[in-house]
Amino acid sequence: LSVPLAYAASRLGAHGRGVALTALQILGSFPATAFFPLIALGMTRFGLDMDVGAVFMILTGTFLYVMFNALSGAVSIPEEMNEAAIVLGMRGTRYVQHVFVPAILPRLVTGCVTAWGGGWNAIILSEYVISGGTLYRVRGIGSTLDHATYVTGDAQVIVLSLAAMVTLIVVVNRVFWQPLYERVAERYKMEA
Repeated sequence: LSVPLAYAASRLGAHGRGVALTALQILGSFPATAFFPLIALGMTRFGLDMDVGAVFMILTGTFLYVMFNALSGAVSIPEEMNEAAIVLGMRGTRYVQHVFVPAILPRLVTGCVTAWGGGWNAIILSEYVISGGTLYRVRGIGSTLDHATYVTGDAQVIVLSLAAMVTLIVVVNRVFWQPLYERVAERYKMEA
């Protein structure tokens, strides 16, 4: 859904791009976690299972980051590049392959990196929710960490949980995200 929206945004004129970019900056200033209380309220109001609520929180915590970065990349495609694509007869698949994807790919990777972090935060937060005096709990590191912090006070579990999270984040960033971003940024950078 993010990429088709971004494609539509890339086809806007110069004025439309300015309006779209301003709207994106305003919407992007709200953190995804700001929607979590609304999701928790809806979950309790409609009697949904915690697993369903956790999925909604994770999707909210990831989708928005990818969407805003993809749209931002699309509306920042220089008008001259779109005009050159028109003159060269690049439409449809050729435009997507030679102009659109190379233009948004660095920002799309950035969106995926932040979505991974946002999804991680959403998972941690959504595993242990108290709403209306009722505890909604899903097994996982977030639930374990909350239980050890607020119920048992088990310092060893807290330290081990935090060490495991930090180690996983550092390893995934160094092994996967950093090399991917460097490759995409070098290959697809747009210079004015």
